[in-house]
Amino acid sequence: MCSTTTITQTETVELRPSPEAAGDLRTEADAKGLTAEEFSKVGPSVSAVQSAIPPRCRERSLLRSASCVVRDLLYITACASIHYLLLTSIPEDCALLRGGLWCAYIFWQGVFFTGIWVMGHECGHGAFSAYPLVNDSVGFVLHSALLVPYFSWQYSHSRHHKFTNHTTKGETHVASLKHELNAFNRIQSTLEDYGLDEVFPVFPLVMLLFGFPIYLFWNVTGGRVGYDGRLYNKVKPSHFNPDGGLFPPHMREKVLLSGLGCIISLLIAAYCARIVGLGNVVLWYGCPYLMTNAWLTLYTSLQHTHGGVPHYGDEAFTFLRGALASVDRPPYGLFSTHFHHEIGTTHVLHHIDSRIPCYHAREATEAIKPVLGNYYRVDNTPIVKAFLRAHRECKFVEGVDGVQFYRPGQPKGAVSCTPRGEGQ
Repeated sequence: MCSTTTITQTETVELRPSPEAAGDLRTEADAKGLTAEEFSKVGPSVSAVQSAIPPRCRERSLLRSASCVVRDLLYITACASIHYLLLTSIPEDCALLRGGLWCAYIFWQGVFFTGIWVMGHECGHGAFSAYPLVNDSVGFVLHSALLVPYFSWQYSHSRHHKFTNHTTKGETHVASLKHELNAFNRIQSTLEDYGLDEVFPVFPLVMLLFGFPIYLFWNVTGGRVGYDGRLYNKVKPSHFNPDGGLFPPHMREKVLLSGLGCIISLLIAAYCARIVGLGNVVLWYGCPYLMTNAWLTLYTSLQHTHGGVPHYGDEAFTFLRGALASVDRPPYGLFSTHFHHEIGTTHVLHHIDSRIPCYHAREATEAIKPVLGNYYRVDNTPIVKAFLRAHRECKFVEGVDGVQFYRPGQPKGAVSCTPRGEGQ
């Protein structure tokens, strides 16, 4: 096993992920035995991939998109109404039954909240309709209701798409260097040493529930450089701070407006708390909100964290290489295909063309598969196992240059890198 996964012009390394680390991931390197350096330089052209997408898949119907939002709102209303009717029919002293009912409500309402979040995401990409004002108006309302600063996140998310898996310019899910690992990683690594990481998955649970707001406030797992390409200064970038280096000056008003939208939502929640009590607001809204965070973190982590996926330095990066560093996951029943509008199953296509609406994404994905061949990445590992494995094995990269692959914190389950000519 080699000591580094850094790929340079003078070091040729054959990518051989361990069976556990690779899962069912299909890559060109696996299929043809390409070296990692070769893998980063070959592949289909952008024009060939774009040409394979049927023109009808790019049609954005305001009526159809709006019907998705209405459907999600009906689910939310029905969930709350059914829960209220059942709750009021159960005696107060049936604590176990009432507790189980609350757990069911929180889970399902979190599922339905996530559908609303996805439609706000569609608005941010311009996939909701052909009308920018409609897109931003609807997206602002939907995301503000879920405490997402719409315009701020829209800007940072566009950078994520432009520089996916770029080791310096990327935004969100940027691979850490070893010295950047924080206290949460060290706690999880200690549990791994004693084989307790799956019994007490501290870091994964914290990230599931609080990872997204932590990113919004403190840029955890965010990019290394600001809008101007310079490293962030001592002022920590935040989606609520127009002067933190994340946003160019012309975004100032939109950043402030985004924060105002979240404040209005919190004020509405505070007003409701005065009427029905803080506990009720936490149960009816706060806990489903945390479940929504969990779904989002689960999806995005699985889409961008895998031991067999490359990360590119500036000289090796291209838009298509970054886009093809995304990973599709198998359908999770109605959760991913219906309630969450295919967000987890068509992510490779989404990174190739983010303006294709969710209701055309499956057809477009099937259309590009023949062109991509083994460059289309899909991992059919069960999602819980895949999520825990990613947090166990994808800790850091060795550097920010060339082609990098995640390294685990411990020797167990490490990604194997065998120099060409050795171990054959």
